[in-house]
Amino acid sequence: MPAELRIAARVKKKLAGMNANVTSNAKSDVNVGSLDYLNKYGDEVAADYLDLDRVTAARLNLTEVRDKDGDVDEDTAAKLTGRMAALPVAKQEEIVAFIENGYRDLIATLDAMGTNDLEAKTLALDAVEIDREELTLGDAQNESPFAAASFVGTFDVKRLTKSLTYEEAQERVDREATGQTFEEGLGIGTPSG
Repeated sequence: MPAELRIAARVKKKLAGMNANVTSNAKSDVNVGSLDYLNKYGDEVAADYLDLDRVTAARLNLTEVRDKDGDVDEDTAAKLTGRMAALPVAKQEEIVAFIENGYRDLIATLDAMGTNDLEAKTLALDAVEIDREELTLGDAQNESPFAAASFVGTFDVKRLTKSLTYEEAQERVDREATGQTFEEGLGIGTPSG
């Protein structure tokens, strides 16, 4: 039954947490056959589903899963997958397929952009130290590594993501600006009215 996948997702989340505590890596050789979508990205995908299917959202009492700023409430995916057990199996399968496909797509996009913060990654930055300054003095009498001096440095690193084009940068600025286009912000465009 599709509703049972929620249990598998919870088990996978717990195993990933335990593995991270032991090995500092959330990935494990143990596979319970489910995606771990009970997180902020899964909440976003679940909210997207509820936005598209308002009838199901109302039936499950999940019509208000975003705040006034559009941010998704925490545990939206857990609430949706928990309450969907009251729905027909075909509807459950539809919901699970939407969440799993949407989650995979979102994670792939975030990974490609280098913005997936669910998993720590080791990056091949080929860092070269340019400058180094002592931030705190160390205690020579104490052999603990925590008593050693700390440093702050400037490094030259390899860029791992593709640089934005001018158009992409302009679009981001426009999107974040307070109603002004990029040109208007620079004072070279005419105000839109």
